[in-house]
Amino acid sequence: MAVLTYRDRKIDLQPYFEGFPYMGFMCADSLNQLYYFHRGEKVTLYRTPLVPDPTLAAGEKVSDLDFNLFSASGFQFDPEDGYAYFTGDERNDEAFNVYRLDLATGDREKLTDEEYIYAKHFFREDREIAFIARRKRPSRMESFLRVLHLDTGDIRTLAQDDPEWTFSWTSIVKRPGTGEYIFALNQRNDRNRSNIMMFDPATGNRTILLPEGVKRSMFAIHSRLLDDNTLVFLSDESGYLNVYTINLDTKVVQAVTRWTEAPVGSFEIFPVDGRNRVFVTRETPVKSELYVFDPFSGECLHSEEIQAKFGIVSLDYTRLFAHEMSVNDPLTFWELVPGFDCGRFVLKKIPFIQYPSELLSRIIHGQAEAIRYPTFDRDEATGETRQIHAFLFVPDKLPVEAQERRAVITAFYGGDNRFNKEYEILLQAGFIVMSPAVRGSWGFGADFYSLNDRDLGGNEIIDLIYGARFLCRRFGLAEHQIGLSGGSHGGYCAMRGLTYPDGVNGQHEHFDFGFAIASFGISNIIDYYHTCNIPDWVLQKAGNPDTESEMLMDRSPVNHADKATGKLLLIHGENDNRVPVDQSRQMAAAMDRAGKSYTYVEIPGQGHGWKGLKENEIYFRTVFDFLAGV
Repeated sequence: MAVLTYRDRKIDLQPYFEGFPYMGFMCADSLNQLYYFHRGEKVTLYRTPLVPDPTLAAGEKVSDLDFNLFSASGFQFDPEDGYAYFTGDERNDEAFNVYRLDLATGDREKLTDEEYIYAKHFFREDREIAFIARRKRPSRMESFLRVLHLDTGDIRTLAQDDPEWTFSWTSIVKRPGTGEYIFALNQRNDRNRSNIMMFDPATGNRTILLPEGVKRSMFAIHSRLLDDNTLVFLSDESGYLNVYTINLDTKVVQAVTRWTEAPVGSFEIFPVDGRNRVFVTRETPVKSELYVFDPFSGECLHSEEIQAKFGIVSLDYTRLFAHEMSVNDPLTFWELVPGFDCGRFVLKKIPFIQYPSELLSRIIHGQAEAIRYPTFDRDEATGETRQIHAFLFVPDKLPVEAQERRAVITAFYGGDNRFNKEYEILLQAGFIVMSPAVRGSWGFGADFYSLNDRDLGGNEIIDLIYGARFLCRRFGLAEHQIGLSGGSHGGYCAMRGLTYPDGVNGQHEHFDFGFAIASFGISNIIDYYHTCNIPDWVLQKAGNPDTESEMLMDRSPVNHADKATGKLLLIHGENDNRVPVDQSRQMAAAMDRAGKSYTYVEIPGQGHGWKGLKENEIYFRTVFDFLAGV
């Protein structure tokens, strides 16, 4: 890959993308294979034996397909017929359908023809794939529970949603013996009113399992039952994300965890000595805690603290793995081996895949510090000034003269203790980087997560402004030396911050940001609602375009381009349907009409992000060409 130049610095992209070109690890225990993607001229699927040890460099290519050209996720492997079943699209446009990949020939076959599939699950014993499909209609999204019978190819519709109970993203579970399907859904298309439905295809009966009227914003069900009558789910109904079980016959709910500070990060069901246990991680912005529970007795069998992000996964439930990441470690993959020794629970952690240590010095270019800075309002829980958590990254070679320094604040979804190659590339160029977890971020409880509900582009932007003021004080920066950067919702925040009008929510805040980098961002909220594939997100975070159009247009950056305080870079994948490319085109036209400085680039063949070497090179070359002029 290219070596880029910013001022007097050279930025070599090769170590970040080709030094360790492996990603997307999938441990198919039943096939004794580790499947993974290799990023080269194409993004191709490889495999290597799980036993005795995976050797990535000696892996065998499974298919000549270029996975850079389309999306593919949710792989499930069948050792009997030699296929992998997954959800994907044709051109990175999120027109998701079910496909199968022949593991012998590398060929793929499209099995469904839907506008969009929220979820699918391959039930090996029944030779069927259940999925939830959606189609867009003028009045609302209509969704269906359907079943594909693999032996015949027939697809049967089992149930359709209605305005009261709307189907959405979820896992799909099938109850043994009864044939009932279990999945999560929302009440009246409200993401803050999640629940669980059990549907009996034999009778058509629909049973809502949880009490109605309870706010549940962060919610998920596990794809595997604890036993034939017990489902495990995550919910933030207590104020923090916790693990619960529900008896499917009695509807009795039991809390497995009762945490009132840091929430659940990941959870998995895994058998130990013939009995299912629940493995749970609890996450703070800086560290993770790993717990193992006996869900039937409630006993905590194991706990340990890990100074990193730590996630648990098991594909076939015969081996258990965990991936670990921190700001200074891109990847450590562990195998977890649980058991009992003389009646005492023991958990061994065995290194499985590790990032090459010799590459670290070529991709780490600064010091990371977890900080907190004050914002404008008070935390109702404490009565004190609200504090915003952030990670601050300072380059190893920070320019000595304050006027030579530049800083980038990232938004949205920041503040995580995880490696980010874009941050390190900016550090190599000498930029200070701040990654804040502004209001609405996950990980700080349900109240904090909902602070930006129906306030998109409001107080969340003021949190960014206060972060910028913190940088001014600490590093002696002028306002124009600081810029914003983000993608999707973050791209919206970047545009909104650059064009922020005075007096939002009665708060008179202003900051003369010198630049903004908006990747696949939202510029026109009402138009976005009518053209995107997640309109329910708009209802949750922005408001209702049918009844609040004046407010939503005022919150749209496209209507405030004349207020831009600095230069704007707009960059978008031409096939994006999560945030349609016209959102950036509209903003470019608005900047043009206002006589403001902007750069606009579309990346061919890409959707909501970029995956290939060529596309990442285009992105970073565009970014540094832009930054050279700010």
